Amino acid sequence: MKIKSFFALAILLAVTFLSGCSSTSDDLTSESGKQTIYLKLGNVLTKSEDTKLDNTNSVNFNDGYIYFITSQGGIKDFYKIDNSGLTETATLKTKVISLSALKGNGVSFKNISGEVKKVYIVGNPNLDSDEEATMTAPTTLADLQRIVISIKNQGVASDLTIDDLANITAANQTDFPGSVTGDQEAVVSLLPLCSRIQIDKVTGSSKISAYTLKGLYVNKFYDQMPLNSIPTTGVFDLTDFTSAGYASYSTMYDNDGSYDTGTGLGGSTLIKSPADSKVWAYQFFVGNALITPRVVLVLKGVTASEGTYSDPQYLNVRGFLDAAGNAVTLERGHIYEITDLVFKENHLSSVPDPADINLWVKVSVINWTVNTVTPDI
Repeated sequence: MKIKSFFALAILLAVTFLSGCSSTSDDLTSESGKQTIYLKLGNVLTKSEDTKLDNTNSVNFNDGYIYFITSQGGIKDFYKIDNSGLTETATLKTKVISLSALKGNGVSFKNISGEVKKVYIVGNPNLDSDEEATMTAPTTLADLQRIVISIKNQGVASDLTIDDLANITAANQTDFPGSVTGDQEAVVSLLPLCSRIQIDKVTGSSKISAYTLKGLYVNKFYDQMPLNSIPTTGVFDLTDFTSAGYASYSTMYDNDGSYDTGTGLGGSTLIKSPADSKVWAYQFFVGNALITPRVVLVLKGVTASEGTYSDPQYLNVRGFLDAAGNAVTLERGHIYEITDLVFKENHLSSVPDPADINLWVKVSVINWTVNTVTPDI
């Protein structure tokens, strides 16, 4: 399992764009002059025994697409970003910008239509098939942002899908020394489409004297998400917390190789941590900020000062709290780190990820019952 965010590696690219109308554009507004646009990339924010990430890390920009958007939301033109160079071939109909050139001295493109008011970039789309056809078919920004990304393809922290939409403004000669009066610029800060849970270690405390951590499973997650982060499906709710139940979602769990056998995850009697100073980490889509993925820990061999528990036992992490004890509102591109998941015997459950209920309680006080008695003298 491999998964993933706060990041602040500054990636600085200076690019100018040169192109006429794309034959794929259906924007019917008239030509309004040509302009030079300088593009600058800002911060790239971003199974699963994985390297621990912090706010000095970012997602790598490996490949993607640049789109020029008009004030009416039409896609005026687009370019593919990879290491092929600025060419068109018989098999690749899309114009190509060299990523290595962008990361080097930059590439200058001129004569962008004056209708263009925004720049949208999608990095690392990670689509299962026909990626180029899917990413170049839309003619409007709205249609483009309806493209669905699968959580199955968000398992590698360095290759997450990232995007941003930026307005163009007058070019700043401090940032772009080659710009002149009338040139435009767009600063694009790419943010991961997903967020990330990190768990450093798990610790038994209080009356717990031993346990074996068999696995960690993320539940109630969106298995897909459009680029606009507006869910088109409900959360995926698994009830079979075994490897078989998660066969299609290998990036959403870790176990010791088998649900029923194996020696367990992590080290000492009471403290379990991933090997080599790594973390258990899982990407997830935010969608509805009020829906928090659940983390279910499967335990066996739990013993305490008061006796032995039946197998298996479960720890159900139902949400996240901030330092003040308030529920955390989830945001895309954030890491939610649990430095130590400390549990006591009252946190154990025989039921994995039980459904929440609404409970009504009414209280009444029962009157005294009077018994008239005769004294026995």
